[in-house]
Amino acid sequence: MTLSTEHSELPALSPGASHRLLKHTFEGGGSELSAYIQAGLHADELPGMLVIQHLLNALVKLDNAGRIRGRIVVRPFANPIGLGQRVFGAHTGRFNLDHRSNRRRRMTSCRASTSTSAMRFARS
Repeated sequence: MTLSTEHSELPALSPGASHRLLKHTFEGGGSELSAYIQAGLHADELPGMLVIQHLLNALVKLDNAGRIRGRIVVRPFANPIGLGQRVFGAHTGRFNLDHRSNRRRRMTSCRASTSTSAMRFARS
């Protein structure tokens, strides 16, 4: 079996609080192809996280049968901090509760590197 699971601890936002990212990696032989799949960047958008759980179940079955080619990395949720943000029963996972800014709009350095990476990938 070629499945490995890693946990990456994120810096604590307050004493006693902890958050971590989960990463499942399927390593198959016979190909240099790779795929990176994640869900939950926008923590209030839950359908992708549901779908990725079904995908993980299917990938485990394929892995057990030796049918994974290349490398597949799966992050079932990319925003564990946002997953825990609820106010009066409403999920607020995209907003910084200190100053109400929308996290989706404040990632300029991330956008620049993602655009560069996407352009490199498109050219290859």
